[in-house]
Amino acid sequence: MTPEASDFSIDVTVIVPVHNGGSDLSRCVDAIRSATGDSAELIVVDDASSDGAVERAGDSRPWIRAIRTGEKPVGPGVARNLAAASARGTWLVFVDADVLVHPDAIERLLEPLRKADPFASIAATIGSYDDRPEAPGVAATYGNLRHHQVHQHARNPVPGFWTGLGAVRRDVFESVGGFDAAFGRPSIEDVEFGLRLSALGRTVEVVPEAQGTHLKAWTATGLWKTDLLARAIPWGRAIAAHPALATAMNGSPKARISILAISFAVLFGVLAVVTGWSGRWCRPRRWACWRSAGFVLGLVSSGVSTVSWRVVGVLGRRSVVSGFMRSITSRCRQSVCSASFSGDGRSGPMMPVGTAGISDGC
Repeated sequence: MTPEASDFSIDVTVIVPVHNGGSDLSRCVDAIRSATGDSAELIVVDDASSDGAVERAGDSRPWIRAIRTGEKPVGPGVARNLAAASARGTWLVFVDADVLVHPDAIERLLEPLRKADPFASIAATIGSYDDRPEAPGVAATYGNLRHHQVHQHARNPVPGFWTGLGAVRRDVFESVGGFDAAFGRPSIEDVEFGLRLSALGRTVEVVPEAQGTHLKAWTATGLWKTDLLARAIPWGRAIAAHPALATAMNGSPKARISILAISFAVLFGVLAVVTGWSGRWCRPRRWACWRSAGFVLGLVSSGVSTVSWRVVGVLGRRSVVSGFMRSITSRCRQSVCSASFSGDGRSGPMMPVGTAGISDGC
């Protein structure tokens, strides 16, 4: 389908924002094409890229309609709004440029929306990453699997939206003004959008069967940086403004126990170092030290197993001892980050890199 095709042939518009997407972009749009055939419009929004990926993808794919935001990046939220303003589909489907949608993913997302009455509460659906991320390494595997596990076990409706793989009625999207332009970088603009939908009495539901493979190769440093700057602080402020988020996923009683357990474990660990438990004090009191260390490890283990033991277990099986220990470290870091910075001084759980507002960690 070319951009000149009749509007009457357009049912779905798929929107992919990208900034220096590299080779992942071509794989992403090919997967979308395989899933939709020529029945959907595909808009790629080039957010001031400098790597030529959009041009390369478009050269051999005339069915791509490319839009450029300008000479400076404006962020994925604004980029998506720009595409939505010129979209011709009844349904808007958002896909990240580093996601390979499964062949049935888009149709599965749209099925409950198409079946619902136009005035029904459900207005949007979201999918999840699959459990087979391509990127090697513990950090990448953990970052992707924790997201998969949370979306797979979410309870509908969920309080936020997710643009990694999500669909929404176009008229509903326009009625709330799209994504907030205040987010100039990837953050929780999709969650905030979902909150505004909820405020109007509309709901977002997870479709676990709608999945895509995430290509992002997370590093431990990248996870830490994104968890704090792009997730923890904005998520904490969102909880302060929308208390209902505190009961979502990592805000559940089970997740709070996990956060408290790991936080206390970290506190005791710091005290151990400060008071010299590992030094002179420990030598004459070795048994007491071992008991204290066991208590700390027990807290960590209970916290980890409460929320994401499935993820830790998978990593343990895949990476044997070193992977298992590093996955526990990752989970501890995620949970401690969840005691995040909220605008009124309160703390609250937050969501992970790239999720919907159903929070599975930092």
